[in-house]
Amino acid sequence: MSACPLLEEVVDSNSFHTLLPVIARILEKNLVVSCDNAPTAFSGKVDRNTPPVDRFLYRFVKYGCCSKEVFVFMMIYLSRHAAKTGLDLAVTNVHRLIITAFLAAVKIRDDTPYCNVYYSKLGGVSIQELNQLERIFLVGIDFDLMVAPKDYEAMIESLTTASTSCDVFTVASPPLKDATHRSPVRATHKYDYTASPTCTLKSSDSELHARGSALRAVRARTAAK
Repeated sequence: MSACPLLEEVVDSNSFHTLLPVIARILEKNLVVSCDNAPTAFSGKVDRNTPPVDRFLYRFVKYGCCSKEVFVFMMIYLSRHAAKTGLDLAVTNVHRLIITAFLAAVKIRDDTPYCNVYYSKLGGVSIQELNQLERIFLVGIDFDLMVAPKDYEAMIESLTTASTSCDVFTVASPPLKDATHRSPVRATHKYDYTASPTCTLKSSDSELHARGSALRAVRARTAAK
């Protein structure tokens, strides 16, 4: 994984997990340039404006205002989705899969997540598209959002092993690799992926900082009642 300047900005964040560089490397190593999967709602264009995976991921650390455990949950959900749908991580879909898995993770793990509008700005997609992706992703994992302590510990162990090894595990949960049920994501959701733009990070740092500050203030007032 190439060095990412943004890493230096997020390493002291409360949202920073020490295994995040490993997560970024695993996601990058699992990417296929072109895959045999039929286009899905997660497919999009890739151009010079498409951010690298590590920069995209660290953006969620910097502005996601979430607990660091959210990123482990995110990896668990990505593994479940890959195992149940057979959808490979590819350069064309990794950004939308990260956005959607993060959204599911922050809603399950944290008590007071922000609204989808904020996360759509953070991820560079429209709110309409993010809402659609969320529904499709949840169907893809059969709404299996429960993360037992053993699931969390198993993911931590896999990430820790990957951090000290030249080998990188595949983003698919081992217990589900041979599952007979595969969610019909591609069969039931028709989507013109050619019209889906790249995940362009249009919102500036100052805009996200202002939005995040306003949402944190609302969260604080709500908690005080």
